[in-house]
Amino acid sequence: MSLEPNEQFTAKITTITQNGKATVRRGNKTVNIGPVSCEKGERVRLKYLGEKEEFGNDVGFAICLNEEMLADNYDEWVHNMIDHLIMDQPPDQGEVTYSEIDEIRDRNLGRTTLGGKRIQLGPVEGDVGDLVRIVGAEENYAKVLTPYLQGKNYEVRFKILSGQFDELPISIGDKITTTISDIENNTLVGYVGDIPIWFPDADAEIAQKVDGQITGCDADHFIGEIVNTYDEPGRIEHSSHWARMQWLRQSGFADDPLHNFTQKFIHHDQINLPDATDRLRDALVAEAIRLAIADKVEESDGAYPRVHISGIQHWVTHKLAAILGNPKEEDSEDWFNMILKDRSGPTITFLGDILNLSEGYYAPSPTHAVMTNSSNAVLISGQPTMAFSDRDLEIQVRGITRIITGTSEGELLANDIPVQSRSEYVGLDSGRLFTESDLINFITDQPKENWTPEQSWEPYTGQQWGFQQDGDPLEVKLDDDSTVSFWRVPVEYGRDVYRLKLQRSASESTDMVAVPSRYRKHVSLIIDAVSGISQRVEFKKIKDGVLVSCDFVPPRHQMRWLHAIGAEWLETSKNQLQWRIQNEETESVVDIFESLPITITNKTKVDY
Repeated sequence: MSLEPNEQFTAKITTITQNGKATVRRGNKTVNIGPVSCEKGERVRLKYLGEKEEFGNDVGFAICLNEEMLADNYDEWVHNMIDHLIMDQPPDQGEVTYSEIDEIRDRNLGRTTLGGKRIQLGPVEGDVGDLVRIVGAEENYAKVLTPYLQGKNYEVRFKILSGQFDELPISIGDKITTTISDIENNTLVGYVGDIPIWFPDADAEIAQKVDGQITGCDADHFIGEIVNTYDEPGRIEHSSHWARMQWLRQSGFADDPLHNFTQKFIHHDQINLPDATDRLRDALVAEAIRLAIADKVEESDGAYPRVHISGIQHWVTHKLAAILGNPKEEDSEDWFNMILKDRSGPTITFLGDILNLSEGYYAPSPTHAVMTNSSNAVLISGQPTMAFSDRDLEIQVRGITRIITGTSEGELLANDIPVQSRSEYVGLDSGRLFTESDLINFITDQPKENWTPEQSWEPYTGQQWGFQQDGDPLEVKLDDDSTVSFWRVPVEYGRDVYRLKLQRSASESTDMVAVPSRYRKHVSLIIDAVSGISQRVEFKKIKDGVLVSCDFVPPRHQMRWLHAIGAEWLETSKNQLQWRIQNEETESVVDIFESLPITITNKTKVDY
C-alpha cells in the first residue's frame, strides 16, 4: 500500500528507540514519526511527508498529529526534517503542518510564507526563524498550535484577525461598558472579557470607567468610540502588569525614577527596596521573570504548568527593554539570562524561586520560607511579590532576594507559608563531606584504581594557590595513617574531573579515588585543615552591616545562603572575597560556615 506526501493515516506504533523515537509500519515501508511520549502499541494519527534519498524508498517520514503524544523535543526533530520533507504549500482548513516564522509585525503578529502565499499566524511569542506547528484555518490564516509560541490572549486575537466574529460574544455596533486599562501606541484600550477594544483619539484616564460603542476592527482588535465617561475609577480586569507598565511609561518619574518605577512595577506598598542601582535592576528583572511565569501559568490548563524560556524572555524583554536595553542585542548586557541562570552571582534559579526543568522549560517554585533569625525569613516562591500584598507581610527586597521582616514562624504558617529548615534549604542534609572523618569514610567506600597520572594533571598546592601544573602537591596524613594528595584532571571539552592520590604505606601500591566535582572545594578545605593551615573566614562590624571576608571561594551550600539573605558583593581585597550582610543575619551565616573545616573569627559582638 503506497503513501503519497501529505496523506493522512492512522497506524500502531511498532517500535520506540531508547531515545524515544518511534516508527510505524505501512505495508512494506517503515515510517519514522519522531520522538513521542506514548507507549509502543498505541495508535497515532499521522501525516506522511515522504522519503529522504539517503535512506531509500523503504524508509519514510511522517509527523504525528496527536498533540498529547509528542515528546518535548519533537519540534527539534521536525526542524531537522523541514527543508527536505515538508511541502511548501498552505495547509487546508484543519490540516496540521509545520513552518517557520518569516516576519513579525506590530503587536507581535507573525507571518509565514508557504507556496508563495503569506499566511497570517496571529500574535506570536517567538522570533523570526522559529519553527511553529500550525493548523489551517480561514483562507490565508493558520492557527499556531505550539503553546509557548502563542502570544498573549491568542485565541481571541486570532479570531478577530481571521474574521471569525461569529465565535465572539460582541460584534460591530454593540454598546459596551469597560474600564481603560491599557495604552497601546498612544491609544487607550479597554477590554470586554478578553476582547481588546481600542479607542483612538479618545480622552480618558487609565482606570477610568467608560461607556462606548464598537465601530469596527483593525487586525487583532476592535475599534470603538467613547460616548460617556464616569468620574469613579473602574476595576481593571487586565492589569496583569501590562497596563501598569504602559501607565508608568506615560507618567514619567522626575525624582529617583528607577526606584519609583521598580516600586510601582512590583506593586507592593509595604516594601523596602535597595538603594544601589545594580541591586534595584536585579530586583526589577527578577520580579518581571516571576510575573511572566505567573502570567503564562495562569493561561495554562495543564496539571503541572510549565513555561518555555522563549515565552518568558519575550514577555520580560517587552516590558523592560525600554529601560534596560534589549538583552538580545550584541551591544547590550544580557540581563535576562544573568538574573535567570547565567552568572557567578545570585540567580533566581539558584535561589529557588524558579525551577529549571528540561528542554528549556521553567516552572514556579512552591511558596515556602526559611527563617534567618527569630523575626526574619527568606521568601522562596515563584509567585510575584504582589501575591503577598494582602497578607499584611512586610517585605524587604535585596536584589533578587525577598526577606519577610518582623514575622515569626507561627505567622508564616498562619499565612499558609510552610517553613523549611536552613540546613535542608542549602543542602547540608543531602550528604556530608565536611570533616577529616567524613573524608576517610568517603575514601573507604569508593572503588580504587591504580595511580596512573598524566603530565597534564595538576596537584592541589594548598591555600590560595589552588591547583598548579608545575606545583608541589600538598600531601597530608589522615588519622587512618593514609597519605593523600588532591589532583585536578583537565578536560578539554567538558567539566574537569578530580582524583585523590592514596598511599597507605611505602610497601603498598599507590591508588587513586575519583572525587565528584561538587566535592572539590570540600576536599581542598579538609586537606588545608589537616595540614595545619586551614582557610579562614572573618566577620567584622562595619558601617551599614557586617563584613564577611573569605580566604577561599565558599562551597555551594554557603554560597546559596549568602545569596538567599541578599549578601552584597563588595570586592576582592588582599586575596579575600568580601560581602556585606545585615547585622541580624550574622548568626545564620556563622552557623552555615561552621559546618566547614575552617577557622572562623567573629568580631561582631552583635546582639541577635
